[in-house]
Amino acid sequence: MKRSCVVLVGVLASWFGSAAAAQDAALPPAEVTKVRQLVVQLGDPDFAKREEATRLLRNYGKAALPHLKAALTDPDIEVVSRAQALIRKAEVRTLPGGPFDPTQELQPTRVKMSANNGARVLEVSDPQRDVRISQSADALVVTVTGDVDGERVTEEYTAKDAAALKKDNPEVYALYERWTGPGNGPGFILRGPMRIGGNGGVNGRGAAIQLIGPGMVAGPAGAPDELDLLRLRLEKQFRENEVKEADRDDVLGALNQLSDARQAGDMEAYTAKSDEVRKTLEKHKLDAGDLLPPPAKARLGVSIQQGLAADGGLTVQRVADKSRGERIGLQVGDEIKRVDGKAVGSVAELRKAVTAKEAGIVVEVVREGKELKLEERGEEKK
Repeated sequence: MKRSCVVLVGVLASWFGSAAAAQDAALPPAEVTKVRQLVVQLGDPDFAKREEATRLLRNYGKAALPHLKAALTDPDIEVVSRAQALIRKAEVRTLPGGPFDPTQELQPTRVKMSANNGARVLEVSDPQRDVRISQSADALVVTVTGDVDGERVTEEYTAKDAAALKKDNPEVYALYERWTGPGNGPGFILRGPMRIGGNGGVNGRGAAIQLIGPGMVAGPAGAPDELDLLRLRLEKQFRENEVKEADRDDVLGALNQLSDARQAGDMEAYTAKSDEVRKTLEKHKLDAGDLLPPPAKARLGVSIQQGLAADGGLTVQRVADKSRGERIGLQVGDEIKRVDGKAVGSVAELRKAVTAKEAGIVVEVVREGKELKLEERGEEKK
């Protein structure tokens, strides 16, 4: 794989003499020279340099195509292999899941936001396809998975930024714009309409909502997943407080562990991880608001589904052993209506009510059509 300087000069002349001048006109002269050098670097003896060249060429997207295609005649199989992979990523290809209609009302079944090595990542699933958007200061990658001729296919579309994606592949850009909003920077604007239940899935009852930048405009019923809202809240605080990248990674790592615990359905692990996240946020002087379960001494120890009752109440789905909820007498299927005489219509209101009083609360529920008042008993002795 090693080359002499003479060979490199010869390769440059043979490759790039055949590249059309009209194609090069799309890039400034200095950028054309850089792209040509990067293509040659695909065959560098140093693996790290080959990887760096591949990454940088991927960011150029369609603009690098004429130079990559010219490199397909190179005798070095490493150069040819990397050039072929980059060409495939840069060329316009069929959009998995079928043509995208920007006017169609899409209802996502899953939304997840995270950060990865300095890039903001948004993952959205809808009935047609799964979309993953990774955007950093120097690259935009849209990965789409969906059915093509009866087979599950994944395609990756790469561009330097949103403007380049719009020029190279208008259909993929339209899909990107649907979920991130027009003209956004590294921070996403998550566009609706969406009907997402408290467990992160479509519940068919919520009103259309939009998450706009760090804030939210919502209808009267239904809410986005609370951990997604927490990520958005923290992203705003990251920017406003100029939080260091290492501290951001610390916070987001704790949130990922919390999300994994909830997806596993382990309530005890979830509440324990919630306490760890709370400590991590306090360490970095960040505030979760009402988006984490109450501290250990105050929380009920129950799983709640919001919006299942006809009037949008709170339904108990699980009660942990030896928990505060068990001492109160809550049972699976109970619809919680009031705490200490005050109506609660959301998980946030319930958390606020139970946190305000660490003992002796009275919870009013509807159980099998009957209204009951449940009074908290004293904590069991260990």
